[in-house]
Amino acid sequence: MKIIEVYFASSWKHADTVKKLTDQLRFYGFNVYSWLENSGTEDPNKEAFSLEEWLQTQDSVRCFQYDLESIKRVQLLIYIGASGIDAWAEVGFAAGRGNCEIWALWGCNEKVGIMRKLINRLFRTETELLTAAKSLLKQNGNTKQLELANLMRAGQ
Repeated sequence: MKIIEVYFASSWKHADTVKKLTDQLRFYGFNVYSWLENSGTEDPNKEAFSLEEWLQTQDSVRCFQYDLESIKRVQLLIYIGASGIDAWAEVGFAAGRGNCEIWALWGCNEKVGIMRKLINRLFRTETELLTAAKSLLKQNGNTKQLELANLMRAGQ
């Protein structure tokens, strides 16, 4: 049984969705590397200083290194759209390194051209994505963790 490692490629505007899916996937037994938890700040676009100023800080260097190292080690990257250039760069990096499944929770009004072909599986709802995640665990022999999660849920 191998623990499946996950990273979310997403915009700050989807922070609530990233948090919710991170919690759920961890509950199922996935190891999630969270840029959101690692960020050390709120959305840099909403801070008193500009994104350009933040990009000159050690905090931005630390965040970039964490994101890059996380993407290098995961087996599953989940894109949440519509997001911006950085999230698509993360998708491209994961696809280019190989050996990484790429899923997308597709947003409405997503304007993406041919690079959408980097996506292995497309989901319209969080429920569809979580159902596929459970199936992925089963395929990888992680049924005990799912059984435990189901027992815990039944006891709530």
